Amino acid sequence: MTLDFLPQFHDRISHPNGGNIWVSAPHPETLIPMKQNYYRIWQCEEYQRLCDAGEEVVALAISF
Repeated sequence: MTLDFLPQFHDRISHPNGGNIWVSAPHPETLIPMKQNYYRIWQCEEYQRLCDAGEEVVALAISF
């Protein structure tokens, strides 16, 4: 399915079956603690948008 946005908080990887899946990207180590909560919120919103678009998304508990 074609996305109408470019995901910034998830990385696309190839699936052995030939398809693609999205994986949550860990937050950058340089991210200041105050911004980590915002990063998690944005990542969660993006996760929902990817799911709504019918994409296969793997959510790692450590990312949220």
